[in-house]
Order: sequence, then structure tokens, then C-alpha cells
Amino acid sequence: MSLRDLAKSVANGTCKLMDGREKVTMDEVLDAYPEGITITAFYMLSGDNGDYPVITFAEDNQAYFFGGKILSDICKKLADEFSGDCEKASEKLLSEGGLPIKMEITETKKHRKFVNVTVLD
Repeated sequence: MSLRDLAKSVANGTCKLMDGREKVTMDEVLDAYPEGITITAFYMLSGDNGDYPVITFAEDNQAYFFGGKILSDICKKLADEFSGDCEKASEKLLSEGGLPIKMEITETKKHRKFVNVTVLD
């Protein structure tokens, strides 16, 4: 990504993974792909409540969604292997065939709902 493109993405509050793709919700992904998805790329954005990932997936190359806490932790860990460089981590991820995951809505003992993520083999 050129510095000009990087500056544009910051000014627009987006990243290149979002360009030309439709935003879908986590619920839409859960409903459409109950058996799981394969993450092909990610990028970390910062918001008022911390960092969160923009995620693209093999099952719908024209879509992206924002991940929650567990996906954020996974993506941060992957990026950390490349000194925080999400683009390099995504390239490596794609070269390995992506990251297959299954997401399920789970409830805590205090009845709070969250999306649990299982990394598939």
C-alpha cells in the first residue's frame, strides 16, 4: 500500500480490505455459514472500545465483517508474529489456505451472550 493510499484509508476511516466489498453483520455470517468460514485476510482498526478486526472470508469474497473480542485476540496474535503487520500476516494466512473457524453464540453463567470461536483443523 502506498503512503497516499494509507493516508486516504485513515482519512476515510476504512482499510483496503473494505474497498469494493459489502459490510455484513456477524449475525448474517453466523446464519449463512453455520458450519464455519475460512478467514482469508484481516486488518485491525481502532475504535472507542479498543481494537477490532475487519475480516474477509473465502465463502463470500465480496463481503467483510467486524470481529468481536475473541477474533480480535486471534488476529492480534497472528499479526504479532509479523511485528504487528496485518498485511504480511494475512499473506501468510492465505498462503496456508486461510484460517478455518466456526463461530457460535454462547451464553455465560451470568446470561451474557458472546460469539465463541473455534479454530478448525
